[in-house]
This record gives sequence, C-alpha cells and structure tokens, in this order.
Amino acid sequence: MARRLVAAGQEVCGVDLSAERREEWKEHTGLAALDSVAAAPWDQVDQVLVIVRLTHQAEAVLQELRTLPLRPGTLVLLSSTLEHEYAKDLSRYDDADFRLVELPVSGGEGGALAGTLTVMAAGPLTADDEKYLLSTLASHVVHFENFGDPTIAKLINNVTAGYNARAYADMLILGNELGLNAVKLAEVLETSSGGSWMGSAFKVLRDDLLDKDVALLRDQLGSLPVVSLGADQDLIGRLEQARALLT
Repeated sequence: MARRLVAAGQEVCGVDLSAERREEWKEHTGLAALDSVAAAPWDQVDQVLVIVRLTHQAEAVLQELRTLPLRPGTLVLLSSTLEHEYAKDLSRYDDADFRLVELPVSGGEGGALAGTLTVMAAGPLTADDEKYLLSTLASHVVHFENFGDPTIAKLINNVTAGYNARAYADMLILGNELGLNAVKLAEVLETSSGGSWMGSAFKVLRDDLLDKDVALLRDQLGSLPVVSLGADQDLIGRLEQARALLT
C-alpha cells in the first residue's frame, strides 16, 4: 500500500521496526524508512496508515500516536485486521486529537500495488477522505455505521476466501487422483465457472495471513460453518435463502 502511495505521487514516510523491512522498502522506492514512530516529521503529516499484523501492535501504535504532536484532525487509517471485540470499542479514541477510521482492506498485494483495493470504513471518513482513497489506494469504499462492522466484514470475506482456496486445492487434488493433469485442470478452473479470485491467485497466496484471519473468526465464534455438497445438504435451499437476503 505504501509503495502504491509513492507511485501515485504521494510523499510517504515509512516506519518499521524491522531492519529487513526497512531495507526492502528502500530497495522498492529508493526512500529510507524510520525505525521509530516518534521520529516522523509530524508537523508535515496529513494521513497516517497503521498496518501491522496483530491487534496488540495496532493498540500500541495508537497509544503512541496519542502522545505525539500530530496536527489536529490528522486522519489515522487503521488498516490492520483486528480482533472484533477490540474493533467494536474504537470509539474510545473519539477524544483523541486525530480522526480514527477503521479501514481494513481486501484485494491482495496485486490490488494494493494497482490501487484497486476494496476498503471497508467506519468512523469519521469525509467525502474528501474518500476521494483521496479512490485516487490512491482503492477502487471501492464500503461504509459501515459502527466500529467493528468493517472488521467482521473483512473476517467473513477472508473466511470466504479460505473456503474458496481450500475448495480449489481439494479439487486439484481430486483431479490428480482421477488422473488429470493439474496444470490443465487449473487452466479450466481459472477460465470458467469454477473460477474464483483465490483460484487465480492460488500460487502466490499468503497462506499464513489467510490462516490467521480464519482463526480470528473461528476463535470468536467457537466454530465455522461446515460447507458440504453431500447428499444430505440442501444446496438449493441455502442458495435461495441467501438470495432472499439480497432483495
């Protein structure tokens, strides 16, 4: 996402605790990254993107931002995948000097680099903010009324992606067991009705991140729905029930 902002003509100050990641950033952009949030030139910053792996890391960054001399009203976009209970309580930052917007994203590395992410937003996102996102990072912005709703939407989206990836993998394995060439079967799946975004990106999926997000929702709910096409499963009934929700 940061590389996309640079490509879109934005001035970007990167911060990462990892020396390896800072070096990778320099290789991609020619820019040096900082190893400390406090070292950023806050008097020149209009937007902050918080992109970390885990919820407690996101909270640590937000707490540090409270202590720094940000411009009043600075937009803080929280784009990490969070634990749902944590995300629901983000209104506790309403009294902060910055404007906090919950903003998980979807679209993978390719979507990030192309600026075609879908972003899910809750919080004080203005029309100008949305215009900024659509001119840099996103092709689609979905607004939600409550903090926590974007997180649960992102988790459900990623669990759906997990189901799709698992189904794709199982069908490749089944085809192999039935004597089909897996590469040729993959061509069929990627170009016809059995295709999906996850199938098209299957070779380069970040399996660890997908598994992490699946686990977040599974741990919250205790279990996830079992999707089956067994003879005892009412495929038509479930399809009709879901379509009725869309009317």
